Amino acid sequence: MIKWMRTIKGALKEIKEEDPASAITKYWLRKAIKTQEIPSIKAGCKYLINMDNIDAYCNGKIHKSESTSVVNKGVRKIPENARI
Repeated sequence: MIKWMRTIKGALKEIKEEDPASAITKYWLRKAIKTQEIPSIKAGCKYLINMDNIDAYCNGKIHKSESTSVVNKGVRKIPENARI
């Protein structure tokens, strides 16, 4: 069971609850995801992030070259013979 997956908004809320003085912003988090500095999964129009990955990145344990983002880019092609 994946219990630490959050949306950007949910991740930021959890971070602020744990540390109200945190300097992490929604803009920074979104940028780190878009540039694949923090691994994420795209689910519909939202990104899901593992909270452990945010913690590891902030502690210098994940570097951009090591991140393995599985963000789906583009629209998948539907075969011509697919039944709709």
